[in-house]
Amino acid sequence: MTRPLLLNLVAASILSVATTAAPAGAQDRGSKAIVVVVSAVNPVKSLELAHVRRLFLRIQTVWQNGTPVAVFERSSDHPIRAAFSSTFLGKSQGEMEEYWFNVSLTRGLEPPKICRTASLLKQYLDRTQGGIGYVYEDELLEGMKIVARLDLKALE
Repeated sequence: MTRPLLLNLVAASILSVATTAAPAGAQDRGSKAIVVVVSAVNPVKSLELAHVRRLFLRIQTVWQNGTPVAVFERSSDHPIRAAFSSTFLGKSQGEMEEYWFNVSLTRGLEPPKICRTASLLKQYLDRTQGGIGYVYEDELLEGMKIVARLDLKALE
């Protein structure tokens, strides 16, 4: 079994969802979990791993209520991006670059917008009704709602 496939299977088995967000500092600062977040006003309560993939790969481009999905991700030099891409999406950063190149040519879709910090992501989520992004759990800010969680310690 290949390593990415094994990681995806492990990630799927330990993915947990939450329906409330806590402000930064409420969790252990040594947290090694990635959380997928939306604005607190987004009606979505939780997402399964397959749904997270469809949204972040822009296979699904609107929420169930018809609101366009706006995907935000961290910069390519941030370690969370590689961890998110491999565990949630099953792709390396190089594979993601190739994926977005192909999607832009074949479907005319742009890659996700880049947010260098958790606070910038929160600003985007506050202004974008259908926004979705990810942060380390200990970066969580008030007003961000967790819809999926992956404990990276379990993958070590």
